[in-house]
Amino acid sequence: MAVRGGSVGLHGAAQRRMKEVNARRSFEVEDSSDCKFAHMFDEMDADGSGAVDRDELKNGLKRLGLPCDAHAVDRLFRRFDVDGNGTISRPEFADLANQIAYVTSS
Repeated sequence: MAVRGGSVGLHGAAQRRMKEVNARRSFEVEDSSDCKFAHMFDEMDADGSGAVDRDELKNGLKRLGLPCDAHAVDRLFRRFDVDGNGTISRPEFADLANQIAYVTSS
């Protein structure tokens, strides 16, 4: 991994992130009923596409009584849309839901 001027090189960071994405994909639950947050995901996935878009996430957060302004949704997408396709997939949502559970329990 290249270190330049005290910061990690982009290439090394990108490789680590892709390993994380691939590890998550290899752990995808075949039976969605086994997923701890499957029900929450299914409720937010209003169009049944198998992914949650920005509007669906905003509406779902609103129903949960959580911050759902455009800035909050943008921050969540930057953090949890790991593959950058503009939607939150079920494995990405599991990470997001764990974070929501952690924040709301403290």
